[in-house]
Amino acid sequence: MSSGRRRVRHVPSGARAALGSFVALSVLVIAGAVPAHSAPAAGGRSGITVSLLEPISSGTTSNHRVHALPLRVENPVDYRRRKAAAERRYQLWRQRRGPVPAPSSGTAPLTSVVGLLDEPGITDAADPALGGTPSDSTGAVGPTSYVEFINSELAVYSNTNLTSPTDMRDESAFVGDPTASTCDPQIQWDQQGQRWLYAALNCNATSGQEAFYFGWSKNPSPSPLSSNWCQYRVSTSHSIEDYPKLGHDDSQIIIGTNAFDDRDGEPFVASHIFVLDKPANGVTACPAGTTEEGTMLEATTASTDFTPVPANIADDSAAGYVAAARSFSDQAHIDLYTIGRSGGANAVLGTTTVTVPAFDVPASVPQPGVTDDVLDSLDTRLTQAVAFTDPATGKEGIWTQHTIDGGGPSVVRWYELTPGVTTPMRSGTVGGAGGAFAFNGAISPAENGNSAVLTYNSGSGAQLVEWRAQDPLASTVDDIRLATSGFADHDFSCPDESGDVFPCRWGDYAGASPDPVNPCVAWGTGMLTATAPDVGGTPQWGTQNAAVATSSGTCQVTAGVVETGSGSGTVTSSPGGIDCGSTCSHAYDAGTAVALTATPAAGSVFSGWSGACSGTAECNLTMDKAKAVAATFTAVPETLSVSRSGSGAGLVSSTPAGLSCGSTCSNAFGFGTSVTLTATPATGSGFTGWSGDCTGTGTCTVTMTQARSVTATFSLLPVTLTVSRFGTGSGTVRSSPLGIDCGSTCSRNFLYGTNVTLAATPAAGSVFSGWSGACTGTASCGVVMTQARSVTAKFTKLECVVPRLRGKRLRAAKRALTKAHCRPGKITRKYSRVRKGRVVSQKPRPGKHLRVGGKVSFAVSKGRKP
Repeated sequence: MSSGRRRVRHVPSGARAALGSFVALSVLVIAGAVPAHSAPAAGGRSGITVSLLEPISSGTTSNHRVHALPLRVENPVDYRRRKAAAERRYQLWRQRRGPVPAPSSGTAPLTSVVGLLDEPGITDAADPALGGTPSDSTGAVGPTSYVEFINSELAVYSNTNLTSPTDMRDESAFVGDPTASTCDPQIQWDQQGQRWLYAALNCNATSGQEAFYFGWSKNPSPSPLSSNWCQYRVSTSHSIEDYPKLGHDDSQIIIGTNAFDDRDGEPFVASHIFVLDKPANGVTACPAGTTEEGTMLEATTASTDFTPVPANIADDSAAGYVAAARSFSDQAHIDLYTIGRSGGANAVLGTTTVTVPAFDVPASVPQPGVTDDVLDSLDTRLTQAVAFTDPATGKEGIWTQHTIDGGGPSVVRWYELTPGVTTPMRSGTVGGAGGAFAFNGAISPAENGNSAVLTYNSGSGAQLVEWRAQDPLASTVDDIRLATSGFADHDFSCPDESGDVFPCRWGDYAGASPDPVNPCVAWGTGMLTATAPDVGGTPQWGTQNAAVATSSGTCQVTAGVVETGSGSGTVTSSPGGIDCGSTCSHAYDAGTAVALTATPAAGSVFSGWSGACSGTAECNLTMDKAKAVAATFTAVPETLSVSRSGSGAGLVSSTPAGLSCGSTCSNAFGFGTSVTLTATPATGSGFTGWSGDCTGTGTCTVTMTQARSVTATFSLLPVTLTVSRFGTGSGTVRSSPLGIDCGSTCSRNFLYGTNVTLAATPAAGSVFSGWSGACTGTASCGVVMTQARSVTAKFTKLECVVPRLRGKRLRAAKRALTKAHCRPGKITRKYSRVRKGRVVSQKPRPGKHLRVGGKVSFAVSKGRKP
């Protein structure tokens, strides 16, 4: 109930200091590993156990007592500051507007109420000993029953007659723990499992023995309440898992809580998400508590979130969803968590952060004839969520709401959120008529896919609190009054013992759920004051239950088609209304038989239906509720083949990927795909153009409306070889392969990579002295034309350079002359003091340049003259 745990009438001011920040996120599961996910983090704590409780006999009484406390909030100091600011805004609004007019008298219209299904529900006034504040009224509808659950008891009604319950049960006895003081009840119909689910909190546990409860009915009937239920207690040690909110999907029960430590002033610790297995469909036995504990996940939400609210899945969904409004630090976003299975274990699979218009804490609600006892309008937290497949998207639409500041009086803002989408699919704001406050709302989509029911309380200084309803999606909104309080509220929950004034605890909860049988009806439970408080200030709460129709005429049910896949096509309906492409949804009279036909476009095939139909044949729908169908068209692949030609080399690649030729020269692309080919020549090659289905030398773009064939031509690039000659002599240089004959042709282009051999031939009277540049030495020159090359051939002219002969023997002198390209001339002999046989003189002198074969005369010693 979030409103109290101690059996006291007054609360010391400042009793609840909030922890400055959330605890650090950690990851731990009671059993099994948790896969990685963005947020929230999973974190189990020692001391959490799940125990199966035994059914309690119908005569057992409980330990309920009157209890009240201010709303548990994340940061009490900041909350009070914001509440005071909201009150100032309201007073300024009143000064500018003037007095709020009294509401017009008259009977509430019943045009949007189903039959006479608008009746008072359980009232705490019947037994003051069982009173609580607030009563935290909730309710849910099943195929044959409506179940109402408040802070002291629950009641079962026939959903054709709400005048009196067919079964009732004390809350603590119902959850199987009659010595506890239970509160914060939640009740839901599980359409997929064909059973009822509940959750509740132990609101008066001894420190260190905190607990919450959950369970389910064994079959579709909620009765008998005393025996037809499996009941579990989750012990949480010192953690008060406050404000538990219940949700579910096809296989999981999901409970969101705000955790407070029951020691040292009960500071806020974190917000948690508990995920437990549902029993398989049709199972009527109650598994042991350890079975439930074995797969339980406790996850901690992001540190910016407060009050995680799981969605009540009204149809079927493999995934669950949890919505949480950001706390005071960020009041422009809602986080939507996806809960599912990963690796066989319960897990948080991802988070969508949804941007919404900024919101703030609302002012408290004044009452007529009462000066100080204003009503609590809460703190922007979300209070409930219902999910049903939206035929426009084919995804679950998660509907939720909260009470926020309206610039004066409070208003109720509602949203339809879509998993994975960062803005609301739909949203709106509802205010009270004539300047009245709107607060304590609950919203549910109807199962026709095009309407919803929003219930809310409305009150002001001139108007006792009413319970009202409307369809916020209607083109003309018919806002109806369902019931009106008989008295103002000024019970003991309002002042504390120091004289400070708290807002009177009104409603933390209200119930709304879609009728699983009638697609244009949603049900709700709201709170009122039924009688005047007694002399002791005991709360005298009453509730009202109602079935609200969203249409006063023929019920219209929407069929929606979503086209998916790589291909294209159309879906048409019989009777007409849907022609998708252009018109993908249509509202039919409830019960209409609708046949959908899928026609693929050229180049596509119809791959099948999903959602409300399967297979590839005609999709036949009976419009008993909104139906969402996905038609998948797949593009037929067409083959693109690429070949390469020419003397060069290179690669051809495609966008989108698929071809890389080289290696992969053929690939199938979806029909109609635009494919761009890019040719990249290898080093030493050039791209010379396309042929086949492309021409030119740019990129090649083809549209795959048929098989295509393209040839890319690459040519080797020419590389220049240059020969030069140098030296005193002369000669020629020729190449193999032919091309250079230098003399005349000393430069030639050869294809990249060609092996070229150069040979040097000296002319008469010259010699080849060697290569420089790309070659060295005097042998033939071989070059590989991977780049431009330059070679120089040196030729040297032959001549006689007269050597020094003096002192040489005759034979040595002749050898020296031959080596110097000279020849001996006249040789004379003469006497000399030089030893006999040696040259003593020569002509011409050494170093003289003569033509080749020039003669050198010299004299040879005959020894001393006798």
